[in-house]
Amino acid sequence: MSGRDELIKLTNEKLKAKATEGKTETPINAEQVDAIFETVLDILKTGDRVMIQHFGSFVRKVQAPRLARNPQNGQKIEVPARVKLDLQATAPHFELNEKELEFLKKEEEKRVAAAQKAEEAKKTAKHGKQKVA
Repeated sequence: MSGRDELIKLTNEKLKAKATEGKTETPINAEQVDAIFETVLDILKTGDRVMIQHFGSFVRKVQAPRLARNPQNGQKIEVPARVKLDLQATAPHFELNEKELEFLKKEEEKRVAAAQKAEEAKKTAKHGKQKVA
């Protein structure tokens, strides 16, 4: 998992690459990244959702109070309600490589074969019942 420093480093590398392509981009620093995250958190504290196009939406979710079990002694404990942050990711916008496409094709073929086999078994069972009757 990448942290804030890794995010800054990778972002600056992308910005430098764009600068070499003739697109001028200003590098970012830690304060700017912190400001972005603080702004997202401030918006979430008001109860609004934060949507970042082609990435996802951050939303606040309230987890209801519940009874849980202490795994060490089995004793039931009451867990209070709490607020959680949830990221609802959008569909990725990238193309699959050949290996991934082949895997998906094989999985689809397996699914179709299993469905056909189940249909054949249904027909066989149906015809078998008709012969007996």
